[in-house]
Amino acid sequence: MTPTGIRTLARAVTFAAEAHRGQVRDDGAPYLAHPIRVCEWLRSIGGEDDVEVLCAAVLHDTIEDSGTTFDDVAEVFGARVAKLVAALSNDTRLPKPERKSAMIAHAPQLPPEAKRVKLADRLDNVLDFHAWSAARQSRYLEESRRLLAALRGACPPLERALGAAIRNAGETRRGARLRKTDIGNH
Repeated sequence: MTPTGIRTLARAVTFAAEAHRGQVRDDGAPYLAHPIRVCEWLRSIGGEDDVEVLCAAVLHDTIEDSGTTFDDVAEVFGARVAKLVAALSNDTRLPKPERKSAMIAHAPQLPPEAKRVKLADRLDNVLDFHAWSAARQSRYLEESRRLLAALRGACPPLERALGAAIRNAGETRRGARLRKTDIGNH
């Protein structure tokens, strides 16, 4: 990655840190850890080297989960990044169960770059859902299987990693946590 690319990605991390300030994951970890991991899965497993796509990965929840707007993202990172982030954002006007169904139905029409980010996002969520109730985990795994099917062909390495994480989730839920490093071997 070029020095300019590194600076741009660092600016995206700073922007996301501000947007997610005070937000935490269900396990109490700072929310920012999630988009950074999504970016890392996308880069390390998915082989992504496009800085704008990596920025979209870091910023993927900013429009949906903070007061950030499309215009805010576009002003700092450009129209392409903003369009990818918008494509990755659930329609918050819908009730939560309908949001997830709409997201899965819309997944095949996502731009290829957004599909890859979505796979990395889902991978990280499946690997990190240990603080959720068993019922929520079961629902999420079923939803993840449907999403994986909808995104087939987008990025085979990420698809294999997500498939492995989903398959191993039964073990995860029984207490033998799949290590995040295990998925890199698929």
